[in-house]
Amino acid sequence: MSAAEPTPQEPRITHSRDRAAMLVIASLLVGNLCFVVFTARALSVTHDEYWHLPVGILNLRTWRFDYEPLNPPLTRLVAAAATSIAMPDSYRGPVELSQDPTTYGLKFLRMTGARHQHYYLWGRVANASFSMIAGIILAVWSWQWWGRSAACMTTLLWCTEPTVLAHSSLVTPDAGLTCLTLALWYSLWCYFRKPGLAAAVLCGSILGLAQLTKYTAVILVPLICVTWLAWFVVRGRQQIPRSRIQLCGHLVVILSLGLFVLNLGYGCEGAFSTLNQVQPRSATVTRWLSRWPAFGQLPLPFPKSYLIGLDAQKHVMESQHPVFLDGAWSVTGFRFYFFWALLYKLPHVWQAACLWGCIRCCLRQSSWSLRGQICFIAFPAAVLFGVASLSGMQLGVRYILPVYPFLCLLAGSCLASPEGSPISQWQRRLLIAVVLLASWSLRFHPEHLAYFNELGGGPEGGAARLLDSNLDWGQDLLELKAYVEKHADRRWAIAYFGSVPPGELGLQYDLPPARQPQPGSYAVSVNYVQGRPHVVFDEHGQAQAVGLDEYGYLRAFQPTKRIGASIMVYQIRPSDLMRWQAP
Repeated sequence: MSAAEPTPQEPRITHSRDRAAMLVIASLLVGNLCFVVFTARALSVTHDEYWHLPVGILNLRTWRFDYEPLNPPLTRLVAAAATSIAMPDSYRGPVELSQDPTTYGLKFLRMTGARHQHYYLWGRVANASFSMIAGIILAVWSWQWWGRSAACMTTLLWCTEPTVLAHSSLVTPDAGLTCLTLALWYSLWCYFRKPGLAAAVLCGSILGLAQLTKYTAVILVPLICVTWLAWFVVRGRQQIPRSRIQLCGHLVVILSLGLFVLNLGYGCEGAFSTLNQVQPRSATVTRWLSRWPAFGQLPLPFPKSYLIGLDAQKHVMESQHPVFLDGAWSVTGFRFYFFWALLYKLPHVWQAACLWGCIRCCLRQSSWSLRGQICFIAFPAAVLFGVASLSGMQLGVRYILPVYPFLCLLAGSCLASPEGSPISQWQRRLLIAVVLLASWSLRFHPEHLAYFNELGGGPEGGAARLLDSNLDWGQDLLELKAYVEKHADRRWAIAYFGSVPPGELGLQYDLPPARQPQPGSYAVSVNYVQGRPHVVFDEHGQAQAVGLDEYGYLRAFQPTKRIGASIMVYQIRPSDLMRWQAP
């Protein structure tokens, strides 16, 4: 046997390495699930969760979707199905429709009492399945493209990313949309690899499921069409083993099946309703109907609740929202908001790996295959990022969470190597560094929602960078309750940013004075300390408006404690007040 021929042991070694890599990937996914479950147990019910789960239970038990149409029902139904296993059947419709979704949350809170947090835990754990599925897809896809070492690195980065961990542990649609966007793009790549009816059916089914998670998924429809057309043009007729008619038929199958699954998810309720029946409120749709009145009489092949929700969401996005970035407020948003959000929130190991992946793609020695793969994942990431940046609704990095899996794949390309070949010495050192740095991003556990990297200043320094769901989403109410009860000898002034009225948990308190501090004990959410306008609940559950910078005077005082990552405690004495009033 010549030296050039492989020895009989090499295939066994490769197979052994494959099994070891699969064991590592499985261990990482299990570890990710453990972190998510622990986080789900530790955090209070956050701002939007307050109504997401109760509305989902109503959707499941009545099969009506008009309770709160601002979000499609899929992720709610998944969480509600898990919660329904543990809770009695008493929470069911019919329930009066309300323009204020917190009404459903309050009813659920009062009905469940002390078991309230427990039922949300069931829904949160069910929502964690989306993160697990996304991790599996990333591992498989990265392995197919770049080998087992890249698959291990990709899975490690995904399973330790704080923002991913945070939103995987909440009953919100962001993790579901992220998972299904990734699944859709992977199924599209499978179709391009081997065009066929089965692959088209899979792609269309996932497209429909994605539409059932969040209305922003509508951008995936033109995104698929443009990508399919570009693939058809680039590959050329000679390289595609199908006729043009077959390929066009496959695209029709993808789009038609996506529409069918969307209608099926709503129980085909109110399909082929007209816009006039929907009674649109958004300025965009109203302007269309004023120019083309006949369009309002045209039956549309969408569920009525979907059309109502899509119009309502557009109406919300047309409204002005207070957006905070680096100490400045805006009601129209910032052009580079999400660029800075990624710069402050994404772990530095992700940033470095993504940058090196881009550089490697541009190097002369990189293969056309590698460049094509990176371009395939960079295109949807750029479009999703760009669409979000053009919107004025910039309330958190969660709005670009579907971009994260593509960044993760890009980072994994750093370890791209031929299938079955061992990684080089520098790649081995890189992998060790990634393991250490990725583990370091878990140091704020379970406060993953408030994670900021070193450039962002961590959770404490992050308050000067970004607010809202980037840092303070009402996740520390239970810890606040325990702290206030421990110091029950004081009369507290509390301003809590969240949908759960603290008085419903038995807390007794006053609201802080507006714009003029008084001596006393304060516990105020970071959003309000930094000046965010919103509403706050008094001891009796009555909502009161909070103006811009109404509690901003607290920034002049030194907090005595930080509860969790989002609530600041102040003990203001008369001497502190005199210093504040001094010129």
